Amino acid sequence: MLCEALMYAKEMGYEQAELEVIATNERAIKLYEEMGFKKYGTFPDSMKYKDGTYVDAYWMMMKL
Repeated sequence: MLCEALMYAKEMGYEQAELEVIATNERAIKLYEEMGFKKYGTFPDSMKYKDGTYVDAYWMMMKL
């Protein structure tokens, strides 16, 4: 589904796609990198879990 959305965005004239992913979500990060996304930044302590711990998130982007 993401491939379709990216293709549609490109057809509409968008030049890049951006996303945010939790840094511990290795499977998603691998998938996004395989699709052409690259990490460009980190949001420290982006999300707080119920147990009070925090996790970073990555900002990823790809040129369309």
